[in-house]
Amino acid sequence: HPGRFVLADTDEHSPAAARLIAVAAGTGEPEFAVRAGQVLLPRLTRLPAGSAGPTAGSGSAAGPEAPALARAGSAALAGVRGGRVLVSGGLGGLGPVVASWLAGAGAAEVVLAGRRGAVAGMGIGARAAALAGAGTAARVVACDVSDRAAVAAVFAAAGPVAGVVHAAGVTDDGLTGSLDGNRMAGVWGPKAAGTWVLHEAAAAAGSRLFVVFSSVAGALGSAGQGNYAAANVFADQVVARRRHQGLPGVSVVWGPWAASAGMAGRLSPADRARMAREGFEPIGDQAGTVLLEAAVASGEPVVVAAPLRLARTGTPPAIMSGLVSRPARRTLTAVPGIGAGTGAGGLAARLAGLGPAERDEAVQQLIATQVALVLGMTGPSAVDPALPFRDLGFDSLTAVELRNQLATVTGLRLPATLIFDYPTPRALAEFVRGEVLGDREPAGGPHAEAGRSTAAGGDVLVIVGVGCRFPGGVAGLEGLWGVVSGGVDAVGGFPVDRGWA
Repeated sequence: HPGRFVLADTDEHSPAAARLIAVAAGTGEPEFAVRAGQVLLPRLTRLPAGSAGPTAGSGSAAGPEAPALARAGSAALAGVRGGRVLVSGGLGGLGPVVASWLAGAGAAEVVLAGRRGAVAGMGIGARAAALAGAGTAARVVACDVSDRAAVAAVFAAAGPVAGVVHAAGVTDDGLTGSLDGNRMAGVWGPKAAGTWVLHEAAAAAGSRLFVVFSSVAGALGSAGQGNYAAANVFADQVVARRRHQGLPGVSVVWGPWAASAGMAGRLSPADRARMAREGFEPIGDQAGTVLLEAAVASGEPVVVAAPLRLARTGTPPAIMSGLVSRPARRTLTAVPGIGAGTGAGGLAARLAGLGPAERDEAVQQLIATQVALVLGMTGPSAVDPALPFRDLGFDSLTAVELRNQLATVTGLRLPATLIFDYPTPRALAEFVRGEVLGDREPAGGPHAEAGRSTAAGGDVLVIVGVGCRFPGGVAGLEGLWGVVSGGVDAVGGFPVDRGWA
């Protein structure tokens, strides 16, 4: 629900702090902190090239400083040379990358932990053979890292554990309104609870390396990943706490990975288009290894590791604004007769200068352009205006993204249910035209009201389908409508023909 609230984190509750909060809340910043009478804003900043050059915003995952970074990362890994490292999520897509990285650092053994242990068809034998060739033994264990007893058993059985890499995680995406306790717990356990349990075990064992794989979902926000974002922010803060206690640790806040994390098979064209618009490029194995070493070598507790191309984006999120050295611009397909980002007033003026047919075509092209951008299509010509949005490939996340895009371009305040209220590009174009010009003809044309019933208060009621036991002696839909429209009390006694005691 972008733009619906502002987060103010304050260290005091006083009239002066309240005035600061009121002023800061009007700046458009989505979040800020008030500390000792000052307003502080969260911003990402590039690390010096000598410590972590290819991280957020550098535009390259393997620049000329890569060899120096690799040496620095290897030096930071000296504590695990000849030792044993536990890798949670080691049987997932990133397991081979992490294991190879540790083997290159001289780890004597890598313990790959997964909730189910080794499963047929996972290629564990080939992985073990590859590691053995590098001089590192591999062992697979079944372990739920959110289970304190299970983790303690693995540490006891493994012997001295020199390092921990926590790469486990589960996603269960959905908009905030669809999340519940079970969906939160399913995501929270492997990432957040797992980080805390492994932190306790590593601290007790004196482990010299502690690396957590986190996500930009927590640092920047990601549509439909409220549960995953929260779990990753918690993991980041566990690492910050470790560093405050003098313990080793780094949380690597990853951008999207490519095939190694199984991303290639799960990403739809719309997902890929969204990533590109946000400035992210998928991370490959080689680039990921360099970024990982750079993050470990940086000395920072939390590091964002993501190749970015911010020049491809529109206005970046506020937290990323410090990474943009010049105003970023997005190239949009030109729409005849109107411009992008004109706002409701400018758009109305431009449309008013067109004839009825040209006006309809211009708004339809505007809608088709935004649909094509969200879905990653070749252009507006690929959008069938009569095809339902669901058939075009929209889901709840891309629906919200289209709403946001259109709100920016038109300057209108639009509901999150936009494409469900106006289920085709043509119907949506009619609605947008009506909102801009004030001639709110119902979506679907002048005859769209046919078949609709109107209650006494004037609200439109559409009966989509009925499947129920009728109450109060009602025998059909007409009788049911009489109960609804007349406010009839149809509550009766318990049925006596159901065989109940």
